[in-house]
Amino acid sequence: MPTIELNCLLHGDTPDIDNIFSVEIDAEMAVSKLKEIIKEKKQDTVYFDNVNFKLWNVSESNEKLSILFENPNAIIEKKLEGKMLAETDRVFEYFSHELNKEYIHIIVEVPGYHLTFASCAKRKELVPSDKIIFKEDSFEKESEIIGIAKGIRIQFINKSEKYKLYSFIEFIEKVNESRELSSEKETKSSVGQNMIKNLMFHLHVSNEHLSWSDFHKHLIRQRKLTKDLENTMMNEDKLERLGGRKVLSIQDDVVFEKLSAAEDAFLEKFRRDEISATNFGLVDGKEVIIVMLDLPEGSLLKFYLPPVFEGFPVIIDYGLVQPFHRSYHEKLMPGISIGWFNNPPNALTLSPLVQTPSVPGGFYFLTARHGVGKKGSPVCQPGKVDDGCATVTKYNSLSIDNDGYLIDYAFCRLSNNNRVPETDQNKIYGAEINVSSFKTSVGNDDLNRKVDVKKVGKSTFFTERKLKYKWVYVRSAAFDPPKNGYALRVVGSHGPFAGPGDSGAPVFDRDNRLLGIIHGGVKDQSSTYVIPINLIIEHARQRRHVQFQLL
Repeated sequence: MPTIELNCLLHGDTPDIDNIFSVEIDAEMAVSKLKEIIKEKKQDTVYFDNVNFKLWNVSESNEKLSILFENPNAIIEKKLEGKMLAETDRVFEYFSHELNKEYIHIIVEVPGYHLTFASCAKRKELVPSDKIIFKEDSFEKESEIIGIAKGIRIQFINKSEKYKLYSFIEFIEKVNESRELSSEKETKSSVGQNMIKNLMFHLHVSNEHLSWSDFHKHLIRQRKLTKDLENTMMNEDKLERLGGRKVLSIQDDVVFEKLSAAEDAFLEKFRRDEISATNFGLVDGKEVIIVMLDLPEGSLLKFYLPPVFEGFPVIIDYGLVQPFHRSYHEKLMPGISIGWFNNPPNALTLSPLVQTPSVPGGFYFLTARHGVGKKGSPVCQPGKVDDGCATVTKYNSLSIDNDGYLIDYAFCRLSNNNRVPETDQNKIYGAEINVSSFKTSVGNDDLNRKVDVKKVGKSTFFTERKLKYKWVYVRSAAFDPPKNGYALRVVGSHGPFAGPGDSGAPVFDRDNRLLGIIHGGVKDQSSTYVIPINLIIEHARQRRHVQFQLL
């Protein structure tokens, strides 16, 4: 699909040329990527207090969108037939047809950005003696705030008659009635967006005269400063730090499911770029949610996180998901240690041996890209000084794909085919296990299902744990700078599933099918993050037009 250009409007801005902004995106990319692009473009003018802002596909003319300002309580979904974009969907699922370049395509709904008189009164941003003025050419109407204790009250005078108004819509209606009675009514603008542009505010305490646009920016800026201060004070008083305490896994299946659901709900509400990963477990005998922050240890938080969520204490820690890269075997087989001639040297784990029909006679092994060099780099086996046992091929990637998934793999071609065992080529080192096949998909039937998994790695050798087919959002230090993406998570029951040096280690199920390879984990916690083999095989097929199969 080609790159498309989408016209966007923040819900709270008038739909005129000054406020409409455009973004470009590959239509194959996920909606989550579109949200990142919008956030980056507007972060200087918009306070994204809640990163889970909504995107609505409306594809409407500017005139029709004026209903958002004539009626602040208008529901986008019902009044404008808007459709909310789901983060995991791809952009082309909503915009596959030809777009009208003159229309608004997306309304960006950021909590707190759309102002109403009632919300301003509640926050005491409009107070008694402040004035609201409508001025258009020679026509001018002035009204005054006379009360806010029980909701806003506005005194409006028209030809010696006084009216008490209680909302933005009532004020607009009275102004419009006055305009229609004026002798110049044929020159007046229509109800809606143009009327908003002609509003002025006189704030008597600061003696400021502000247009609607300036008033809006002023309040959003003040709300941000206030929220930052409140959040910092609340977090410092109430949030608990992990502080090196041990995290144990949840053994009870019922409690496990409750915490898993709570973790999902927590991320839905509070996810932000500073959160590198979430987890749950037992700390000092308490069932807790753990939030890893990509911030210097001990930093003051400038955003809000609850000390308790859905009945579970929230504990914070600092750091990123770390990639798990850390004696000589004549025969190369899954589970043994391999490395890269860099400084300092890396160590990681060799995964299954494969071949491809497109390169007859070539044998490859799979491992993690973050632990080896670029195309052409030699891969060695620690314990013997030589030119390497294999070479990194072009079939490698360390990236975030269009759907937001973490991709980390490298197929390395063996330098000497004689080092492949004559039989049982994919027998796991030190274990009576042969990798039988690839698990070629993670379907809807798999999601949220727990399975027993095994792995053999360089550092922690043979381990068995539980994997729940659930995509978790992590921030990985394998990238510079760190990046966010989705991966599968394995939870250790008695200690970690993997550790430094186990990057690339094969993970397989009870039927000895290869599920994926190890990417990394979080220090002092039992969680390990896995790159599914189906993503690896499909990525190599789409990007490099190559199909790998087990020996």
